[in-house]
Amino acid sequence: MNIFLRFFFFPVLIVSFVQVSSIAQSTYFDEIMAYRNTYINNFLTEKDSPLDSSGVKLLDFFEPDSTYRVIAKVKMRKRQKVFDMATSDGTSKTFREYARLHFVVNNTKVILPVYQYLGRNMSVLHPEHLFLPFTDYTNGEETYGGGRYIDLTIKDIHNGMVTIDFNKSYNPYCTYKEGYRCPVPPKANAIKTEIKAGEKAYKHE
Repeated sequence: MNIFLRFFFFPVLIVSFVQVSSIAQSTYFDEIMAYRNTYINNFLTEKDSPLDSSGVKLLDFFEPDSTYRVIAKVKMRKRQKVFDMATSDGTSKTFREYARLHFVVNNTKVILPVYQYLGRNMSVLHPEHLFLPFTDYTNGEETYGGGRYIDLTIKDIHNGMVTIDFNKSYNPYCTYKEGYRCPVPPKANAIKTEIKAGEKAYKHE
């Protein structure tokens, strides 16, 4: 390719890349905002919701940020540990460690256990559901001090990989009102960096 053609085509490629990137960011922003609208509306329709129409107006979130949408390697646990996870009211709920998720966020290597909830007879109550609680360095200031949750499903795992979107992380119900048994994230689920994504701390009136 001669010099003239080189200078002619390269700016076009750069502009095209910027346009595609901009469209992708816009689409992702819209996706997260739609997810949040559904999340907020669920408070108004769920039977045991801790918030009413005035309460949902106080919900607050970080701006959508695709850098907090990460791909994790799923390493299954050969011997799945069954244990009692402490809850906010001093009792506990029984979980089984399903797998461990390996990923990098904010240049920090992270390994998080992901769990399945067990009933009294030690059977999995919701076979497809995976529970991912976590804490990070924003807790107690920008976000709820007790940590946050992310919902995944077994069907989200493809070829040993799963996408974790921290923009979809949410607060436990006990953030908003007393009387709920909210699992407390185990020490193994502590992320040693700030996760500035998802739901922020709830500002009570």
